[in-house]
Amino acid sequence: MDDIVHDVQQDAIEPDPCTLTKLDFSGRRAAAWLLGRAGGARVARMWRRDWNPPNRPVCSCAEHLEDVRNLELRPSHEGAPPTLFGELVDAGVLEVVPLPKRDRTMEIYGEGTIGPFHWGIGAGDEVRWCYDDDAELKLDELLLLRHGVDRVEWMDREEFMIGAPTLCESGIVVAFGRALADPKVRNH
Repeated sequence: MDDIVHDVQQDAIEPDPCTLTKLDFSGRRAAAWLLGRAGGARVARMWRRDWNPPNRPVCSCAEHLEDVRNLELRPSHEGAPPTLFGELVDAGVLEVVPLPKRDRTMEIYGEGTIGPFHWGIGAGDEVRWCYDDDAELKLDELLLLRHGVDRVEWMDREEFMIGAPTLCESGIVVAFGRALADPKVRNH
């Protein structure tokens, strides 16, 4: 166990916020507490530089998909009926994938390297009617305000790279859904 605890301390993701800082523990005591509570190797792998997507109960998600399936998404244009977020998910409109190590950072000419990113989100055309490009807040700005999301890069019309090392796949889906449901992404 000492080897695992040592690995957790030495290879911890920095400066991303993590459960250790949120619990206000530090060093071996915190790592030992997490390892004992959540099951050893899974936690150790989560905090290493070779990040792996966290699973429940190790993730820091405030909500999961089953909590928001009935979240109502209003259309950005008048007269169209709202839809339930769970219906979009069931239709396969959102694709969430953990990013491989080689894709977790991006080199921007003149700006340097940005990242790390942990998740890629591809959203089908069906989500396009949930937000307006000229709304009070942009979809990526609202996504960045969600619990556990550290950084967002809006790559294409409905493609995003998300830095959220402590959220599981379900938590990332919920963060995206909550951002879509916020009225600030629509003009009316």
